[in-house]
Amino acid sequence: MVNSRSLGALSVTDEIIIQDLRKEDLAALAELYEDGIPHAIFCALGKKFIARFFGWLAEREDICSLVGLGGDGQVQGVIVGTLHRSESYSSVLKQHRLSLLAAAGWRLLSPRVLVWIIRGMTERLKRHGDELDLPDAELLLIAVRSNARGTGVAYRLVQSMESRFRCMGLVGEYAILTEADNVSANRFYERIGANLVGKGYHHRLLINRYRKVIDTLASREKES
Repeated sequence: MVNSRSLGALSVTDEIIIQDLRKEDLAALAELYEDGIPHAIFCALGKKFIARFFGWLAEREDICSLVGLGGDGQVQGVIVGTLHRSESYSSVLKQHRLSLLAAAGWRLLSPRVLVWIIRGMTERLKRHGDELDLPDAELLLIAVRSNARGTGVAYRLVQSMESRFRCMGLVGEYAILTEADNVSANRFYERIGANLVGKGYHHRLLINRYRKVIDTLASREKES
């Protein structure tokens, strides 16, 4: 399911190797996703759904999917970014809906999922231009194993994603959306130079909206 193209290891620092997401990394991705973003609706649909969705997503040419491997080969972190936020999720859901429905199974009828669907429909009806003019490129997912947090893995993943974005032709900024009450995530984004440009509600969760210039990390590396 994962794109077979590979640019090899992007960086090796302190026994962390950053490389393309592989099929064998999908189970670890699903585990890190559930641990790092427990409120996300994908968690209610199960690890099999998460792994299958991001596997299909990684096949798109406008997607950057990377993992950070420790010296023992274990996945310590994962990052996924897209050049086209408005297309990425919807295209996978449309093209592979039967496979994803099968992966979700009975969870589609769970109270949590049904409430999420109803709230989403209600929000769309009530929305009146509260969306900011964010870049179409976006950091979709970053998750790091709990015992590797604070070690620089997340920083290296972002740095590698931005390097890949530049190779893919992105010039300028990308968007980052995260829950306002996720203190550690918000501190991290501010620390790497992301600018908070607004807030908004999504399924009754207050979401912080950031814009991040892709060359900020590279510039800081040259200065240090």
